[in-house]
Amino acid sequence: MNVKQLAKFVLICNNFFKPKHKLVENNKSELLRKTSYRYDIPRWNNTYGKHVRSYYIPDIFSKLPPEILNIDRLTQLRQKLKAFILKNC
Repeated sequence: MNVKQLAKFVLICNNFFKPKHKLVENNKSELLRKTSYRYDIPRWNNTYGKHVRSYYIPDIFSKLPPEILNIDRLTQLRQKLKAFILKNC
């Protein structure tokens, strides 16, 4: 893995089982955005807003496939996530 892939892997593994970043988005805001996200991502007004943890962690989780999001063990998460990141990123 290169540095960006490794950073994404560690970020997901460290925050995967924390419910703080997995708040489900309501359907109302789905109509206002061009793309729909699985988790609630706060709005931002400048580029600093994209670098805040409350923005980029739910953004990364929204891009993960459902088979990774339904995992309940850390060892399975690491195996499938590593294969997904090497294949897609």
